Amino acid sequence: MLLLNGELFIPTSSSSEHELQRNHYEESIAFIRKEYSQDGRVHMVTLVRRKEPKRNATGALEETPPLIFPAKAYPEIQLSRKDKNKKNTIGGIESWAYSKHRAIRKTAKDDYGPDPKSIPFMSHSESYDMNTQMDLIYFLLYKSPKVYFLPAIGQGKVKKGDLMVYDPARIAKEKVTKEREALKLKNAIMAPDVSFPLHNDDNLRKVAAAWGLDGAMDKYQSADDLRIRLEHKVNEGEKDKKKRTDGSGKGIAEFLEMIDFDDSVRQRAMMMYALDNDVIKFDKNKYIYIENGGTVVEVPDKHRYTSFDFLAEHLKNELHAKDWELFKGEVISESYLDSLKYDDLKWLAKQDDIAISSKTGEALREEISKIYCA
Repeated sequence: MLLLNGELFIPTSSSSEHELQRNHYEESIAFIRKEYSQDGRVHMVTLVRRKEPKRNATGALEETPPLIFPAKAYPEIQLSRKDKNKKNTIGGIESWAYSKHRAIRKTAKDDYGPDPKSIPFMSHSESYDMNTQMDLIYFLLYKSPKVYFLPAIGQGKVKKGDLMVYDPARIAKEKVTKEREALKLKNAIMAPDVSFPLHNDDNLRKVAAAWGLDGAMDKYQSADDLRIRLEHKVNEGEKDKKKRTDGSGKGIAEFLEMIDFDDSVRQRAMMMYALDNDVIKFDKNKYIYIENGGTVVEVPDKHRYTSFDFLAEHLKNELHAKDWELFKGEVISESYLDSLKYDDLKWLAKQDDIAISSKTGEALREEISKIYCA
């Protein structure tokens, strides 16, 4: 049985007292049954040590020492989805306990306490029956700090624990998903045939530049070397994204979305060209024009490590159209125009409302040159 703040917790009670906690309990056990009832037949939840068992010098597994922890915990209050709107008005620490036997108290005025006072975990893994031990399962997964359980952590439980739920189906699914993502990324960048957008080296350079890879627009930079560097950088971004808790960061999904080629790719490629060709540089906390020392944009401290993305978003924003026009005026030169392909020239021509119908690349180049290079 479960104890809440020294009182018996009755999940089936209809009183208004502890209604929020009962709602959370009902939602949580429904989630547990849905997630861990395998094919509707096996109703067990298995916990395992988060650390792999040690092996001795001969390679044999060492004996796992017993783990004994309190049958009482002090988590923050957790709310069900239907009570989520009360999060800002209700909070605080609660006392929860699991009692295997009948709960005990010395007198009617005292709080109930668990019997026994501790929970033993004697091996590397232990299994619990949902049909007969659901109160214990709920306590372990949602209340005890000894069990690392992500759904509960998302509701305010402490992010630690020596134990975790063993879910072979989920582990296999995550492994397959990870392998598929890695394969999609490799195919996208290595582009084995012309059906892939980055099979064309010019497209590859633009995307690599848009991703912030230095030297991407340098024609002396080997395209094959660029593919290797780009794959590494995207994978590093994926690792960094998983470490972040604020939802920021760029990884595989963001990269695959980017290679669908839109105007932002060409715009960011122009920015990387400006960096690679010493038109602008990042100096302490801002991007500046090297020739005249003028400021392109100041970068707040919180965006220091993603400064190129901040620059790109700033110049992309229609509210900063004047900054974008000034930037183009500093970057566009005869040598820059020489580096562009026909589709890039069409994109640039549209920026200045130049008619592009039936015009060759050379004609577009001359008209753009008259605006920026005269």
